[in-house]
Amino acid sequence: MPLLLLLAVVGPPTAAFAASSFRQTTFVIGGGPDPPPTNTSYGNLRAAGCTFVHADSDEVTTVRGAQEMAALCAANNLSCVLPNVAAKAVAAPSASGSVWGFFVHDEPKAKEFAGLAKSVAEIRSLHPGALSFVNLLGYGNFTTTENRALYGTDTYEEYVDGFLATVKPDILSYDCYPNETPVEMDLMHLNLQIHRNKSLAAGIPMWNYIWLAANGRGHGVGFYRWQLWVSAAYGSRGIMQWSLSPCANIHACGPKDRWAPYPCLLDKHGGAFKPVFNMASTEHARILALGPRLLALQSQRVVRLAPSHATPVVKVTGMPLKSISSGKWVLGHLRPESSTHSAGGVAAGTELGSSMDNCVMIVNDVSPQDRATQCHTCTGSEHIDMH
Repeated sequence: MPLLLLLAVVGPPTAAFAASSFRQTTFVIGGGPDPPPTNTSYGNLRAAGCTFVHADSDEVTTVRGAQEMAALCAANNLSCVLPNVAAKAVAAPSASGSVWGFFVHDEPKAKEFAGLAKSVAEIRSLHPGALSFVNLLGYGNFTTTENRALYGTDTYEEYVDGFLATVKPDILSYDCYPNETPVEMDLMHLNLQIHRNKSLAAGIPMWNYIWLAANGRGHGVGFYRWQLWVSAAYGSRGIMQWSLSPCANIHACGPKDRWAPYPCLLDKHGGAFKPVFNMASTEHARILALGPRLLALQSQRVVRLAPSHATPVVKVTGMPLKSISSGKWVLGHLRPESSTHSAGGVAAGTELGSSMDNCVMIVNDVSPQDRATQCHTCTGSEHIDMH
């Protein structure tokens, strides 16, 4: 029989996490840090299929810089999160406009949660619907001693639970940068499982950083595609990558440099860093074609299947897909949260037809190369293939 890993379906959000009033209106592809403040660099981000960019604490550090960033995002149809230094100086952010909110912190330790909660509360007092962007460290399967050094807690669950309870965030965002090995791919699954369950319980969207290319080599299109679609299968509503390189061009990053040869979407001047730029543009376009639908759907169940020669056709229970050929698959069952999709940090007003009442996303979980993804709208006739 094939191996089944069933991820628990978490119930509706509890009152403990009612502080956020942020409502996400666009499926997020993007990340940070913000590129050089030119129309060319911001235009290149949009051309790469990005919809969102956040400031970084080391990049835009002044109110004037934040205002310039906001203008560039608006001019290039990008949603953005400005540096927190501008919270008192800019017009009220809106999820329907280009400025969604403010960058608060990246990869905090538990001891910083109380300070983050104060910063988030201050932003909400000024701008009740704004996004306070905080990105957590991901799960790393470390020892207790390592956990204490990295997270400031004995376990990773204590780290995430402490963040949710103390900060009461608008989104649950984290980073996980796997290699193409089975062990590292399993680690990404574990991260998605943990944060999916926690975000559903909290009633807030899950976003995650994935690995585009860096640290001495670039991942191929197959592995990047797998990261995108397996994230979507778990219900992620924001998939981000490190978009800016410290290299001026490919010749400025030699073979011994950790950034060689094509690490990111853009070079340090904001120019397209090919061929990663071209690859990512193609892959982003495919997932963004489903962006409005993915944003309106909530994860119901995730199943991982292992291949079995004894069972050529595997029966599936608990989701509209009834069977599938034996193989190493990830099945993500998604459906609308409600008729108006008003819960869980997603804006109301998006109506879907009955053909989208149940969607099962099927992701090839085997090879890091040439992965294929399919999305079946199981109660209708539509069949979308991603190759």
